[in-house]
Amino acid sequence: MSDAWWYAEGENRMGPVRTRDLGALLRGSLPAGTLVWREGFPDWKPADQVPEFRAWLAPPLAAAASHAAGEEAPTWNPIRLVSRSLATGGRFDRNEYLLANLTAMAPALLIEGLAFWKTLSGEPALVAHWQTVVRLVWILTAPIWFFVGIGSILRRLNDLGKPGWWLVGAFLPGVNAIVGLYLLFTPGEPWTPGSARSPGGPAPPAAGRSVASTVVLVGGLGCLGVMGLGIVAAIVVPSLARARQAANEAGALGDLRAMVAAQKAYALVNGSFFEGDGACLSAPTRCLAGYKGAPLLDPAVVDSARNGYRWEIYRGQVFAPGTAPLGRSPSSTNAFAFVGVPLSDLHGRRLFCADSWGALCAADTGPPAQLVEQLPSTPWVRCASRCQPLP
Repeated sequence: MSDAWWYAEGENRMGPVRTRDLGALLRGSLPAGTLVWREGFPDWKPADQVPEFRAWLAPPLAAAASHAAGEEAPTWNPIRLVSRSLATGGRFDRNEYLLANLTAMAPALLIEGLAFWKTLSGEPALVAHWQTVVRLVWILTAPIWFFVGIGSILRRLNDLGKPGWWLVGAFLPGVNAIVGLYLLFTPGEPWTPGSARSPGGPAPPAAGRSVASTVVLVGGLGCLGVMGLGIVAAIVVPSLARARQAANEAGALGDLRAMVAAQKAYALVNGSFFEGDGACLSAPTRCLAGYKGAPLLDPAVVDSARNGYRWEIYRGQVFAPGTAPLGRSPSSTNAFAFVGVPLSDLHGRRLFCADSWGALCAADTGPPAQLVEQLPSTPWVRCASRCQPLP
């Protein structure tokens, strides 16, 4: 049956108007006995005898009773607004729409604020920790604020008398901003008994509900899936990168300690001199005639980059060619410093240094050569003072 009504105002016949528009007029300026007609009526009838307008003409006490019977009266209760967003039917005004969405996102927004306050110091480890916490909270609360957002948009469209397929605009880049501003600032119709707030009131057009349901099911699940994968990737990828860096740095420190131990063992068979050629530590017979022992160092440590680090050796004083004492390595040196350099920022964040004086330290940035210094007025080398000692 058509929703077009005509009504009598003095000598004039006014219309067509919708049921809710005529109901608002009857509640406001038109008397209850105003004659009304629509297609299918044999004759004009007083409005107070037409079932469609009884709720609009109900006195305040009857309207209050209809609230008790289950109609959705306006509310500022945030929990109730969230629960209404997850139910079908009804409508939201601008304030309810905004409050429902802010409530759904409140946990994540509060954690965002706390993370900002906690990371004002800028300490990298603390920032990384709170970034992970914030991402996890957004993942855990995503289903709630996503479906509350969908439900509140549908209710807001109902309040504005728009079909449900307008929901598609919320998923279109650029268009979603316009739709959001329209929903937030355009006033809807005032609440009245029997309105779309009521379970028994008028519902959105059937075509709108069908399109809206399809968008919620397909678009909602699809967007949640894509969003979930993106958030998980944003957490997992940096975490894996940090884990890889930490593993590389731990492996590099292990290699560094092994090289220092090899130098000390080498000095025992080289007349207290260290070795200036790293290859001689993994193959001592190349540099020490008559050496019968086992290799002092794994060749992979000095011959190739492993654990994401390459190694440079800095020597102190060495023998001039042909002047090395008998039984000593020609590349002997009185001091050394090993410097480990990450192959890239993805492999490690720090440079490492260890020397013949027992220093073991690290630095975040700078060229490798700046991690080594020569003792004043001597041929000795050591790790630079800018290098931060490690336990």
